[in-house]
Amino acid sequence: MPFRLSHIHEYDAFIALDIGTYKARALVCRIIDSRLHILAAAAVKQSRKDMQNGEITDLYAVSRTVSRLLERVTKTAGIDPPDIVMSINSSRLLYDTLQTNSVRSWPDIPVTLSEIDDIIARVEGKSLERLRSKIPARLDIATSEMKLVTSSLSHIAVDGRSLSNPVGATGKNIRLQIINVFVPVSEYSAHHMIAKRVGKHLISLVPVGMCLPKLVETSDDAYSHNVFVDLGAHKTTVIVARQNQILGINVLPFGFSLLSEHLERHTRLSAIEREEAVIHPEQHRSGPYAESFSEFYRLFSEGILVAIEDIAGRTIAQNCFLSGLPVQNPHVLDRIVRALDRTRIIGSDRIRTHYASHTISGAACPPEYHVACGLATVGEEVCFLKKDPIAKILRYVIYRYE
Repeated sequence: MPFRLSHIHEYDAFIALDIGTYKARALVCRIIDSRLHILAAAAVKQSRKDMQNGEITDLYAVSRTVSRLLERVTKTAGIDPPDIVMSINSSRLLYDTLQTNSVRSWPDIPVTLSEIDDIIARVEGKSLERLRSKIPARLDIATSEMKLVTSSLSHIAVDGRSLSNPVGATGKNIRLQIINVFVPVSEYSAHHMIAKRVGKHLISLVPVGMCLPKLVETSDDAYSHNVFVDLGAHKTTVIVARQNQILGINVLPFGFSLLSEHLERHTRLSAIEREEAVIHPEQHRSGPYAESFSEFYRLFSEGILVAIEDIAGRTIAQNCFLSGLPVQNPHVLDRIVRALDRTRIIGSDRIRTHYASHTISGAACPPEYHVACGLATVGEEVCFLKKDPIAKILRYVIYRYE
């Protein structure tokens, strides 16, 4: 179903929930005087058996973890909003970027929001057909019923002129660039079930790749050549954006847990010792395993480089924003910065771990909460869409919310 304002109900407070492999994180947010305020933040650890390779394996156990998390964060905030926006970062997400050109019969009539909506609806089926052939290779299954969770307008032009708001413009040709994100219905249903089991109304289910660029879209940095890298336990999400437009998103099938696998192959460390080494890699700056750690960081940075080049070729990034729990370890951050600096497309002086526009209770947002802060921005956007749909039609707007 295409986007309709009738799908959104009024609200002024909500919860942003980011379910990760090792931790689940939540923010309580409120819109006060048309501005987003983050009232409280909390995180709880996930049980290893409940999440494997970044996927939910025990729906009921994860629901209990989320329930415990929400009880903690809402108590701190002093309010318990009924609405929730959730992240999804499954390795089974399929991204499709396509361009479409629509020739208008009456070029002198101003473009309307419903006209843009109709163009989006017409290309949804085409996008899904393009992806069906990729399902066996990408998901390792013969076929799957897919659900479109997000359609984002990343660029729009009327008669070749780029516009930030096409509504009211006149012209004959409308060209749109759209990023569609699909996920298997089973994955979509699991997240809906979690929201239902904790007694919340799901506003939107948003891919991590669409969250992070939201954190800079209103700043001057939005118009630079930016790379966003989210370091997860089992997945690494790489986003490239330029001039406030997402050029592409790649999800690498490995995260920081790759370090444990690398140590298993190249050292004699036990499973417990490997786990400790992943949590505290600074203890191995020197010694017999130092070379294995150096090799890991080299492989990791090369994977990120390949993901960037796949999207935008070998171009120099003006900013690289890092997020994720590993980034909060100063030693890990230093090693990643040095490894990326050697790629020659991301200078060490360009790497950043904080977004100036987002704070939690007045303090800078820690890297492990960056995705949650991006979700908070999405929640704010949906709230304003109900009140003023034209104001945020592009910048870039996540046009379709499920």
